[in-house]
Amino acid sequence: MDRIKRYARDAKLSVEEYLANCNTCKICGYQSLSLANHIRTKHNMTTKEYCEKFNCDKTEIISNYLSNRLSNAQKELQKKGHKTIFQTNNPAYNHKGSYSPFSRKFIKYQGLSEEEITEKIKSLLKTSAKHRAENHNQNNKIDYYIKRGCSLEEAKQKLQERQKTLSLNSCIQKYGEIEGYNIWNDRHNRWLNSIKNNQRYSKISQELFQSIHKHPKIKKLDGIHYAIFGPKLNNEYSFTFYNEDKNSEPVTIFLDFYISSINKCIEFDGDYWHSLDVVKQKDVLKDKFLSSMGIKVLRIKEADYCKNPTKITRKCIRWLLSDDNK
Repeated sequence: MDRIKRYARDAKLSVEEYLANCNTCKICGYQSLSLANHIRTKHNMTTKEYCEKFNCDKTEIISNYLSNRLSNAQKELQKKGHKTIFQTNNPAYNHKGSYSPFSRKFIKYQGLSEEEITEKIKSLLKTSAKHRAENHNQNNKIDYYIKRGCSLEEAKQKLQERQKTLSLNSCIQKYGEIEGYNIWNDRHNRWLNSIKNNQRYSKISQELFQSIHKHPKIKKLDGIHYAIFGPKLNNEYSFTFYNEDKNSEPVTIFLDFYISSINKCIEFDGDYWHSLDVVKQKDVLKDKFLSSMGIKVLRIKEADYCKNPTKITRKCIRWLLSDDNK
């Protein structure tokens, strides 16, 4: 109530008048003349996403009272000879990169060498990617949609729609048959190369495994193996064996998180990859093989971890420290 009184006083309204002109957040009931900042910071949504989710327009985000007040203030400034900062009157309008730190034309990069500019942009991109991952702001990940209030099924549907934006048909529709195919083929080849040259693990799985490893009792256990725990890339424990046909190629399987001293393994199932039928079949065979080796397996779904990381981390720790017979 103190907040309401303070905001009402700033708006030069009584508390009753202020509340009568407020909009109410459809998620949590928060009241304000403008919900834009609240929606962005508290619910990790854009105003567009909010309007789509609740089938409303922007008048339910910025109140008519505030819109009219801002419009009247702008008119008063124009009467006094002030120019509205809009398009051509805005010094940053159509700046062509001179006001963007991600552009080589950024005004603060003047006087720097090409190598120095490249390093600054690379550093910014790396930091930006890290923040997006930490705040679940990557719209090519399922946790992006779960964080914004979607159910697991809704999140999967939205992720599938997002992935269709790079399909061959969409490229042809946008760029024409020849150019569209060339653009799609180039993207597809770069994606394939990234898979060949990149790590086998997901960052979110390593986040879980590091949290588990930090537990004092887990630290004391011998033979801990997971991808980023070690001197090189991809440090998972692996088994290589031959099928019944001795002339066939050897098969190698990798364990996501394995502690050899207690013979227990945690497998992290990413929502997209482990939803594929061929991968599900491999998972069943993998579990059977590990069971034959006397290794106990706990599977963790990505969506479950995204919903409640603390709960899942504790579950894993309890399971690792529990007696073998339980």
